[in-house]
Amino acid sequence: MSASHSETPTDEEWRALYDAANKFYALKPWQWFDDDQIFGIYHPETGVVGYCCIMGALGEVLALGVYLGARGYSGLKALMESGNDWASMEDAYAHQYALMASYEDRDYLSNADRQVIRRLAYKYRGRQAWPCFRFYEPGYLPSAISGIQARQLTHALEHACEIVEDYHQHPEALTARRGKVLVRRPDESQRQWMNVWEAEPPLTYPTEPAARPDAGLIKLARNLPLLDAVWDIDIFYLPITIGTPRERPQMPRTALIVDHETGMILSVFLEDDHFVERVWHTIIQTMRKMGGKPQAFFVRQRSVAALLAHLSQSLGIELVEFRLLPQLTEARRGLVESLRDRSSFE
Repeated sequence: MSASHSETPTDEEWRALYDAANKFYALKPWQWFDDDQIFGIYHPETGVVGYCCIMGALGEVLALGVYLGARGYSGLKALMESGNDWASMEDAYAHQYALMASYEDRDYLSNADRQVIRRLAYKYRGRQAWPCFRFYEPGYLPSAISGIQARQLTHALEHACEIVEDYHQHPEALTARRGKVLVRRPDESQRQWMNVWEAEPPLTYPTEPAARPDAGLIKLARNLPLLDAVWDIDIFYLPITIGTPRERPQMPRTALIVDHETGMILSVFLEDDHFVERVWHTIIQTMRKMGGKPQAFFVRQRSVAALLAHLSQSLGIELVEFRLLPQLTEARRGLVESLRDRSSFE
């Protein structure tokens, strides 16, 4: 993280942010907006469009999410399209790249949040009334925002208020257009702001660095017999933290191999410095342990399919992508819940 993205906001920046958040909250835009209505706000300082989503139509979460650039927009779309599948929702949340202004109960806030509020003499009471500001980035737990992020979130809240007021008077102005997003940006004079319909940013997907399995391991696996079995394979962020207390809390990636028919976990391991190579190595070691190779790999993420493509081709193993893999999801859920239960006793 660069110095500009690690500097704590000044009291002046905090005050501007809380004032903007208070104004946004007073408008209660979630009474008119649905969670799937997206608009963009260009931020001149960073040159990034923040794609905004107002949350709260169901009353469960009250927030403005500002999803940063094409990467953030892709994560937002994945979240919207995840449906009711637990694994898809977990993946979508883990891949958010966004700034978030939410309104929480007091107990949700950190000590640092409450100190800023006391220092600036703001007063809040009741449930879902306390402003909370966080940065979401894949591979990390939500973290406190920096100075430049505070300025971008302030800018987004201020302009979102204007869009909300316009929408309240002219609801047709935000009617969705296929392949388009309404973006608020300055005109050529840089003095006036205007709303323009622009093409959706290209969707991006998580990718892995290019690498190939060791030729010796491939040769070993080719000579193994073919089993009457299919393996489900997934890679995901595990909701536990690693790193020292002074670092941003990181979540390790995990690879999970499950027997498709029985749901039995065949192998699971956490991220290390050579994660991609270890995925292949562990799959082949699992073949040796099971006495043969499966007839197919079933996966539920495009990025996992891309990672396994060379291995499956080299070994003549079918590779199939499915939206839902119930046995894999249940094994993953059990693993996550067991770790959460364990952490609650530590």
